Amino acid sequence: MLARATVCCRRASPFGEPAVAARDLPAIAKGIVDAADERSETSAPALEARVLHAAHGYLRVMCEEPLA
Repeated sequence: MLARATVCCRRASPFGEPAVAARDLPAIAKGIVDAADERSETSAPALEARVLHAAHGYLRVMCEEPLA
């Protein structure tokens, strides 16, 4: 699903940078997962939802025009 969103970003806007997003998305996911592990969270569905929301938000921002 995230790969499809990255491709859509690349097609939709000349401002998105798929190579950067491809490196950033795993780092975002790792940060969220590691923080959840430190808090001993056990709900995989809730964690998955948070990672997906963060990734979609990041991709949405990457596809917008750059800030001057």
